[in-house]
Amino acid sequence: MLSTGFSVVGFNWMSSPAATELECIVMDWLGKMLKLPKSFLFSGNGGGVLQGTTYEAILCTFTAARDRTSNRIGRENIGKLVVYGLDQTHFRAVAMNIQVGLIPLFLCATVGTTSSIAVDPIAPLCAVAKEYGVWVHIDAVYVGSACICPEFKHFIDGVEDVDSFSFNAHKWFFTTLYCCCLWVKYPSTLVKALSTSLEYLRNKATESKQVIDYKDWQNSPQSSIPSHEALDGALELWCGQPKKFPLDPRENG
Repeated sequence: MLSTGFSVVGFNWMSSPAATELECIVMDWLGKMLKLPKSFLFSGNGGGVLQGTTYEAILCTFTAARDRTSNRIGRENIGKLVVYGLDQTHFRAVAMNIQVGLIPLFLCATVGTTSSIAVDPIAPLCAVAKEYGVWVHIDAVYVGSACICPEFKHFIDGVEDVDSFSFNAHKWFFTTLYCCCLWVKYPSTLVKALSTSLEYLRNKATESKQVIDYKDWQNSPQSSIPSHEALDGALELWCGQPKKFPLDPRENG
């Protein structure tokens, strides 16, 4: 709302220092309200960012986890990586995958599903994940905001052992726009996986490594636009088949 009102785009620090610094401050405020460990705050070694949706938050953290692991195992083994969630969040699933040569990568634990407010036990899951080097993300999509209240804080017991944490502010925080708050313990891992360094984006502030460029903390459309263009070609091919839709709108009369 503020960025729209003041007509600023805070994709990097140089474009709007105020927007960037304000987002950093607000994310630390929210983190402290949730009693998140200092390792998730800018005042520690971590940091937070506002995403549009939970899906974006999970995509970004998954990408960071994938790149971190692929650097260790080699790109040729990416097809062996396994992601765990919902009914698969059990230690036996990890052990069984390892036995058949698969590599545990990412575990998404849920704290408050939108449909039934289901909550996964964070601490036991983290104990297993730590043993196998699995990235753990807490998707506190619904209950996360309630954990500001001391009586609900126990739902995220064990959060100090996870790699990332997110919740939707457009649920119990009643924001009027889609808003997902994401914190990561290792921002450098996220930035390394998502950063873009085009020539026209270079500036002294970024090169100083002393500022936050939020464009490197979120999913970029640089790959989605070409993929959508490819889908256009596929749609044209499909529509061009006999008895399908005419490609020229004038043919519709």
